[in-house]
Amino acid sequence: MEFAEIYDKYSNMVYGYLSQRLRDQYLIEDIFQETFLSLYENRDGIKNVNNLKSWLLTVAHRRLVDELKKQESNTVPFKPEIENSLTENLPADDIALADALQELEPDKRQILYGIYHLGLSCEELGEIMEIPSGTVKSRAYYARQQLKSELKEE
Repeated sequence: MEFAEIYDKYSNMVYGYLSQRLRDQYLIEDIFQETFLSLYENRDGIKNVNNLKSWLLTVAHRRLVDELKKQESNTVPFKPEIENSLTENLPADDIALADALQELEPDKRQILYGIYHLGLSCEELGEIMEIPSGTVKSRAYYARQQLKSELKEE
């Protein structure tokens, strides 16, 4: 597959993955560009990669972790104007779900996003996040429990 084809196929997925963990649009775009720059620089070696989707998300995840370590925090806080623009046209149930998701720890939110939105397996997420697949499964379980609890409160 050519670089342009890969970009067209996976760019939205990588951007969405980063957006679930970060709220700083500039930082998201920087990490996004670095991820695809890595792809471009390694385009000859990519032919040997079995799962390109996992490879790209692993690169994005590692760059994200490196950036968070630099900032010495787990997340970049939401700016109120961005939060309002994201939820202003959503039905009340979707707003409640978005609020409940924000209450989850970033790793748990990232796991739920990977499983339910990106359709990744626990094994793929484990590779990307560099944790055992059993840990992914248990965090997903506890994230769902916490999400249920948050939604019942509302």
